[in-house]
Amino acid sequence: MPDPRTLWLNVANVLLGLVILGCIVAVAICFVYEFATRIWRSHVISKELNHDMKEWFGSAHPHVPHGKH
Repeated sequence: MPDPRTLWLNVANVLLGLVILGCIVAVAICFVYEFATRIWRSHVISKELNHDMKEWFGSAHPHVPHGKH
């Protein structure tokens, strides 16, 4: 049978463990979100740059009509 004098210590340890686990999950979610956002931004910027270059300088493939790649 557990000692009632240490019950509060065990409960506190479990709660602190849950808080730490929650913090680790929150940090992991933030890292994933930041990584996904950077990839998405890079994709959008690349797509916009390709579009602008095609508008300014024409198609990279002269035998293909503009916008038919």
